[in-house]
Amino acid sequence: MASNHADEVVFRFVPDDEFLTMLRTDFKSVTMITPRSVTRIARRTIARLPSGFELQADIYFRDSRPPAPRPALVFMHDWAGGKQPALCGDRQCNFFALQDNMFCVALYYRQPGDGRYPAALQDLKCCVRWLRSIANEYAIDTNKIVAMGSSAGTQ
Repeated sequence: MASNHADEVVFRFVPDDEFLTMLRTDFKSVTMITPRSVTRIARRTIARLPSGFELQADIYFRDSRPPAPRPALVFMHDWAGGKQPALCGDRQCNFFALQDNMFCVALYYRQPGDGRYPAALQDLKCCVRWLRSIANEYAIDTNKIVAMGSSAGTQ
């Protein structure tokens, strides 16, 4: 079964150990590849902002209801030339969901054309509120939510 979104991106599912080996040996080759035990939900709308912007995220998790609350990770992509990138944080979110059973979110925050600073920070805060709102459903430890990103996503 492959996950698709509006861009018709199709993912290949591989055994978990094969995914980890691919990451170690050729990081760049791990594109549109998901470990079998990770569930990936593409482009879920997590909020509709007053401006009309739909705040979306790709969601990754291994167990929908683990026995104990787990940490969550929000990944914020780089600038991507002012447009929403495809597959932001895909490798990182797959890895942390698989390896550490984290609930991971790759956030498609507002680019400069959709909102200037502090828009991205507001979007991150909105995502954290959303994570807290679904914490019981997905066993998320609300005291262990971390954000990471690449390039502009780290500001």
